[in-house]
Amino acid sequence: MERVRIFIAFSLPKQTLDAIEDLSKAFQKKFNYEYIRWIPTENIHLTMKFLGEQNKNKVDSITETIGAIATKFSVINVKMTQMNIFPNINRARGLWIEILDYGDLKHLAESIDSHLAINGFTKSKRPFHPHITIARFRSKVKRSELGKLAQNIPSSIPVPVQSVVLKKLSIFESELHPSGAKHTVLSEYALADDV
Repeated sequence: MERVRIFIAFSLPKQTLDAIEDLSKAFQKKFNYEYIRWIPTENIHLTMKFLGEQNKNKVDSITETIGAIATKFSVINVKMTQMNIFPNINRARGLWIEILDYGDLKHLAESIDSHLAINGFTKSKRPFHPHITIARFRSKVKRSELGKLAQNIPSSIPVPVQSVVLKKLSIFESELHPSGAKHTVLSEYALADDV
């Protein structure tokens, strides 16, 4: 049985992607951290649920579930805020931009989780913590290097706080290649106010 790597996410508005690109370029210009691999702009999104590898015949039930959920939620506004190391400095894997005012987004995540669980998918064990991943670390990084990075992030490269409008919920297939991941939209659903 053919398997596909699936996740559910929001594509981000061009204005938001442009701001993130400017932020990463400014950081790269000021600091040269060889262990940071910046994510291409076309691969940046806000993940709602990662389903991992699934049998391809399950995709139809996933799309049907997400399509039904999308009709019950209005367009969601959140705020993009500071850049930080994730998940924390002790288990650092990359850089993300944190999200504020995400009550409606959390309700949507809970709805996705519970409805997919009815169809046999595993419920998330961790609390929902929305973020936008913008870079990953190439290998295990020394604690001393992380300390320097943590000091440099907030003081030198501020993230412009801006409202992000989330309108369309998508199901993505992610293909892993030596050059990096390639994400393809399998289906896309407008939230209620954007029908």
